[in-house]
Amino acid sequence: MATNSEDLTELSNIISTSAKNYLSYVPTPPTLRPAPPVPVTDEVAIEAREQLLQACRRVISLVEGPIETVIGMAGAFYETAALKLAYDMKLAHNVPLDGSPIALVELAAKTGAPEETICQLFLRCEGLVSGDGMLMCFSPGGM
Repeated sequence: MATNSEDLTELSNIISTSAKNYLSYVPTPPTLRPAPPVPVTDEVAIEAREQLLQACRRVISLVEGPIETVIGMAGAFYETAALKLAYDMKLAHNVPLDGSPIALVELAAKTGAPEETICQLFLRCEGLVSGDGMLMCFSPGGM
């Protein structure tokens, strides 16, 4: 729902430049896989990170438009509640850190949580549930 293609072009240039600047200062590139956080203390890297995040948020707002943005904000409550439940049931503690699959039945046995509840939480948290009952990972966007 972008109203001005120049806005998107400008933001894409900011994202590209900020990403290059940020990556040149961090010791290891960011990943969606479970990994220990890498503290970034360099002021240039911190500023590049902030510019990158702000530009990404602006792109999303331009492309989504106001209605979809508000719907997304409302849905965030349910995702947060699902993450809290998943944490309380210690689901993430029992999913392999290397991203390898774990059978739904195995995770249920390890945690004592019903399979149906686990499946619903993984779907809500954007974890990837395959058709054969394997839980692939717990990170945003799946694998």
